[in-house]
Amino acid sequence: NDRKFRVAIFMGGIAQHTATSGWYAQEEFIIENGNNPDVAIIVKLHPRETEFIDLRMILQFENVKIVHKETDRSRIVKWSNIVICSDHCSTIFSPMILSKKVVAIRGKHIPMYKDCFSPLVNSSVNFIDKNNINLSELRNADSLDSITNEICWGNNGPIDLADKLLSYLH
Repeated sequence: NDRKFRVAIFMGGIAQHTATSGWYAQEEFIIENGNNPDVAIIVKLHPRETEFIDLRMILQFENVKIVHKETDRSRIVKWSNIVICSDHCSTIFSPMILSKKVVAIRGKHIPMYKDCFSPLVNSSVNFIDKNNINLSELRNADSLDSITNEICWGNNGPIDLADKLLSYLH
């Protein structure tokens, strides 16, 4: 908790028929930063992908903790000051809404979908193609980002969805 950079890495699932999870770029980030005394990393495994991923490389780093479904992602987002996800991971929106420093890693697309890009490329997140993450230069996501408004709020702006539901029911 006292580290300068508290990084949450959310392992994405492989997007159905379009893109990879971006896991290999995330793993490279862990290898490069896993022994940095200024960095603490929590890796939240994806429930569908866990059995297919070899974690032996990252298990050797003392600054890395791996969690699975026993840990709620909202607790990890709250703890972190940097969140790294793939560009197709739905988990990315809660740290965006909270104005965290968010990194979206572009997944490698299969040839048929090579020109299909995530809408996050036009958002306020730090969008990268390769593992070139400079932790000191990351900017915070804009909680009023137009992509967040479109995808999370249905172009209604940051409204209280519970109030909207209750007013709809009355």
